[in-house]
Amino acid sequence: MNMLLETLNTVGSHPVPWIVVAFVILGALAVMRKRATCPHLRGTATVSYEEAKARLDQPFVAGAGYAFTIVIGIAAMVTGLAMIANSIAPVAAFVVLSAGIVTVQIAPHFLRLREGYDRVIAARAEGPDALAFARERVEDTYTGLIAMSVGIAVVLSLGLLVS
Repeated sequence: MNMLLETLNTVGSHPVPWIVVAFVILGALAVMRKRATCPHLRGTATVSYEEAKARLDQPFVAGAGYAFTIVIGIAAMVTGLAMIANSIAPVAAFVVLSAGIVTVQIAPHFLRLREGYDRVIAARAEGPDALAFARERVEDTYTGLIAMSVGIAVVLSLGLLVS
């Protein structure tokens, strides 16, 4: 823990970690914009019922891309922590660790969004109550994604400021 605090103390005055925080905040803003223009929430999505249902019926909805993303995120976290433990390039260690944390925390929300989009399309055939529920789940996922992004930015900022 002391090594992490020392690293935060070292990198707090460097501009690169603040650029990382800015990118996380920009990501949250991009999600807010996407939420405001989401065709699935506005009812303008052009995906067919058959396509959406076929994706929902797959036994492994996440796919290899999701698994690869999570593995890369975990590898980045482990690499960043190893760099911190061995006092190797503190700024790079912070960037790698932060990238891993963001990847592992944010990727599940994007998976839920993709599934939620398909559920909205499939719910059109089930009636207005099912459609409202599916859209509410997508809204909640967007809210969680925004909250997670802002939370990560706040924690990173506090870590840099307090040290």
